[in-house]
This record gives sequence, structure tokens and C-alpha cells, in this order.
Amino acid sequence: MKDIIDFLEGRINNETFFNILYSNTDLEKILILENDIPPYTNTCSLYEYLISGNPMDINFIIDVKDSLSQFLQTKGVAISLDDRESEI
Repeated sequence: MKDIIDFLEGRINNETFFNILYSNTDLEKILILENDIPPYTNTCSLYEYLISGNPMDINFIIDVKDSLSQFLQTKGVAISLDDRESEI
């Protein structure tokens, strides 16, 4: 969860987060169980959604941050979202 929070709050960049996502089996286990974050998980788990997109696409990153923010909200975790991509 710390990696998700660090990403959403801007302490780690997109590339670092996705490298962690692709290699951290503990994070995968947490996110693969999540399938109640509409519209992102309508046909898959949150993990499958996250690995299915292009991390170089700014629109995808905006959606990733939104979906992960919703995920943390369902867990009762408050964050200070760094949404610099939305400003572009």
C-alpha cells in the first residue's frame, strides 16, 4: 500500500510505480482481489486493469490515479493526491 500512496502523492514517478507493480507479487495479490472500482474494474480486477494500459499515456495515468484513489478510499486511507497530469 505504501507504494500506491507514494505514487499518488507524487513521491515516486510513473515509471518507478509501474516497475514496482510489475514485480511486486504482494501488491499484485492485493489488487487482483479488487473488482469493485467502477468503471475501471467492470470486466477485470484492478490489477488486470493497471497492467493492461500504456503507462506512457497521460490519459491512462489520470485514470490509474483515479482508480487507485478510489481503492484507497474503500480501505479508509486518506491521501493528498498529486494530480499534475490533470493540469496538463
